[in-house]
Amino acid sequence: MVEVITKEATDLLKEGNQLREQGKIDAALESYQAVIELDSSNYIAYHYWGEILAQKGNLSAAESCYLKSIAIQPNFFWSHYCLAQALFWQNKFDEAIVAANNALEINPDNHAIYALQGQILAKRGNLDEAIAFYSKAIAIEPNNSWYYQHLGVAWMKKDELQKASRNFQKAIEIEPNFYWGYHCLAQVKFWQGELDSAVLASRQAVNLHPSNAGFHFLLGQILDRQNEVDEAIEHYRQAIKIDPQISDSYYRIGNALIKQNKTKDALFFLSKAAEVEPDRIETYHQLLELEPQKIEWYLGLAKALFKQSQINKAIVFYHIALELDPDNKEARKELKEILNKAAVPKT
Repeated sequence: MVEVITKEATDLLKEGNQLREQGKIDAALESYQAVIELDSSNYIAYHYWGEILAQKGNLSAAESCYLKSIAIQPNFFWSHYCLAQALFWQNKFDEAIVAANNALEINPDNHAIYALQGQILAKRGNLDEAIAFYSKAIAIEPNNSWYYQHLGVAWMKKDELQKASRNFQKAIEIEPNFYWGYHCLAQVKFWQGELDSAVLASRQAVNLHPSNAGFHFLLGQILDRQNEVDEAIEHYRQAIKIDPQISDSYYRIGNALIKQNKTKDALFFLSKAAEVEPDRIETYHQLLELEPQKIEWYLGLAKALFKQSQINKAIVFYHIALELDPDNKEARKELKEILNKAAVPKT
């Protein structure tokens, strides 16, 4: 009887794997669940169940499945690895490090776990340790473009731009169509003031992945710095088309249009920037340069300053708004609230 159950469970496990390969993950999940019903000690089924749940975004449930797999078979490396990954994706960094260390104890020669440990540490801000782990991953597997990419980003965060650049270039050398490598290389070259190199790398990133708003935005910034204003505006527009919530694109289009003396169009984009990101102080200063009599901009600036704890400056701009329109109820109400909160004596 036990042999019959084991064979049936094995067949269901194979069926689940085949369904998963075909992209039928819900049917595969049912197969793995059926395996568990037949054989509750089948740690592989629990592991695959966890992988599907993680794929579906149910990380907490995936975590439970990996833990069940580990409870049955404590030395199964991939359940420890996937547990660390699921914990990392949930921002449970301390627990993720413990799980990753457990995986490393089981298999200290696996490059993937060193890279994952590097990601966890980098996310925690432990950049030196992260760099050490990425370097170990590369020593074991020197042909993985993502490892060089992660290492480059870590160096970039430490403001070691030359080291970052070398790693991004290595990632591209391994994978010539690696658009993230081109994008990050463009960012480094932009920061270094090497605008010609930056624009070449950024164009390559956009050509390889034209649906990424951030890629268009960076290319717009570089072109803007080169005074290629028309083309810069086009890429800012494309960034907005892809992601309408990137307020900085509206702000930068507005500033680019000011350079072209297109005040009306600039006002439209700057006001949109204020709508998408109402706490950005610079936007209101630009708007007030164009429309110095518009109370709405003084009120917006005052609110933004108050939210950033610049209370005295906020009070000044509320007073300016009231000088322009002494009967403005909104300004009076908000100024009164601020004065009360700040315990500033009214004069």
